[in-house]
Amino acid sequence: MRPANPSVRTVLLATDLSDSSLPPLQYATEVAHVYAAKLLLVHVLAPTELEAADSMTCYLRDQAKSAKSELSRIGQSLLAAAGITSEIVVRCGDVRDVLFQVQQEYSADIVVVGSGGKETTFARNHDSIAELAISSMPCSVIAVGPNVAWHPPYGPATTFLFPFDFSATSCSAIPSAISLARDWSAILVLLHVCDHDHFPCTKLEVECSKTLNDVAAFIRNQGVRTRHLIQKGRIAESILASTKEQIVDFIVTDACFESGKSVDRARAQSAVAQLLAKANCPIFSLSRQGLSQKSH
Repeated sequence: MRPANPSVRTVLLATDLSDSSLPPLQYATEVAHVYAAKLLLVHVLAPTELEAADSMTCYLRDQAKSAKSELSRIGQSLLAAAGITSEIVVRCGDVRDVLFQVQQEYSADIVVVGSGGKETTFARNHDSIAELAISSMPCSVIAVGPNVAWHPPYGPATTFLFPFDFSATSCSAIPSAISLARDWSAILVLLHVCDHDHFPCTKLEVECSKTLNDVAAFIRNQGVRTRHLIQKGRIAESILASTKEQIVDFIVTDACFESGKSVDRARAQSAVAQLLAKANCPIFSLSRQGLSQKSH
């Protein structure tokens, strides 16, 4: 039986109900299953799509009815069969604002959002919504990019790739990464990238290797399987290459992608955008509080 983490009680899925929203739904379902959590199915109607203001009420009523019907079908056919409790939330407004509002209202612990979808205002802003959620949501976020195909990620071969830069924020995220690996019975792969052109490495390669060995030993002492590697090159490119070489199920990120000088933050955010656009697995962004440190 899968161990439930009591700190994760509610998972929020943002869906536009397009064909491309199926992988995020499948991942959200698996996350809710792993944590024995409630799943919120959230669909946002954007009023800016309307051509005439006087048709707004009728249009929104019809769209809301259609969305609720489709979400109810999903809840009954997929989620109920998996023993997952779900709730439907359909609202009108700016997608980003509504998602933040619903997350706060329901105290969602993990938000799952896709990238791409219908040719609507939601779709055009979807990439920025996913990136904004990763950088700004007060909870953990799973972003499912356009190149991600669903496959069950739970089990002894599950692999989480954790880019590790030796910063204080990266080190502080280790307990949460360990907790995450335990929850999913996963292998935690530590990756340090020496990107001398954009992120000058403060440690020599020998010192990097020794420090990673020490961190890996600490993780093993916590009962989590781990391995580590060092690569040279651009951060995003190295991470993408490692996801394929290591057969990775999730890329785990933390506040290290947002720390440091503003120019470093901009480059880090660019790296996240590249990962979201090109990775063949989801990005699991840990909250600042961490999955193992929250209290309800």
